[in-house]
Amino acid sequence: MISMVSHGILTIAGHCAKSEAPGKAVYAESTGHGFRRVFDLDPSIDPEKISASIDQGLLAVRLSKAEASKPRKIAIG
Repeated sequence: MISMVSHGILTIAGHCAKSEAPGKAVYAESTGHGFRRVFDLDPSIDPEKISASIDQGLLAVRLSKAEASKPRKIAIG
């Protein structure tokens, strides 16, 4: 699987292996072919802190906000 961020756009591409699991799938987005998805990132997302993991065929992508865009507390004295 390949993912990259460029100019505020996250691109994820890969290849799904055809499943040999018994039974009939109710819904399948792809059937053993390559895929490519493109997402526009909010400017508040820090591209250096994007992480991804895959577990049992489920892709999880974590997007973290940049420190500058997080809310901050202001003391009133």
